[in-house]
Amino acid sequence: MNKVKIANHTVTPEVIIHAHHAILTEKFKSHALTKVLRLERFALPIRRIDVEVSHEANPRQADRAFHVELTCDGTGPFVRAQASAGDQYTALDLAVERLEEQVRRLHERATSIAHRRPNPIMREFLTPDSVVEEIDTDPDVLIDNGPLHVQLMHLECKSMSIESAVEQMELQGHYFYVFRNSDTGLPCVLYRKHGYDYGLVQLDQAS
Repeated sequence: MNKVKIANHTVTPEVIIHAHHAILTEKFKSHALTKVLRLERFALPIRRIDVEVSHEANPRQADRAFHVELTCDGTGPFVRAQASAGDQYTALDLAVERLEEQVRRLHERATSIAHRRPNPIMREFLTPDSVVEEIDTDPDVLIDNGPLHVQLMHLECKSMSIESAVEQMELQGHYFYVFRNSDTGLPCVLYRKHGYDYGLVQLDQAS
């Protein structure tokens, strides 16, 4: 049994600051770096944060002359936020505020999934596209004795990497995920342990 962690959860994300028709001082770059790195406290798998600052010289749009777009890239969901204002500091602060709101919601969702009590009925863990066949006939009822009821389910075991399986399990809100490891070709069961810790059961062939 192996312990699986999403890479780069504890690594400070790379921050890239771009300028388009705008002059950025070292003071602003330092301010932007401090602002965006506040996202680390949400412990999401963000590897890179792009900060793009553009300036519009049109006098009629003086109150929206500066536009800031923030993009987060990593193994988790793609997150982007943008804002415009009369100066680059205000535009940055507004964009960071909007980005933090999105990231906070993702963090709360992940925390909620991690602490949710599992449903004892396996049906709740399955998505429609993962069920190939389900027949409510006697041959599929393996055990039906009083409170004990075991029914057979047929699953499609898709080939993918471990990281892809983690992403699929997170997106679907499951506590486990059945897949075929694309590196080994063996069927596996990925399951949640605590927070961003996962366990992996690999079904080896008997010798």
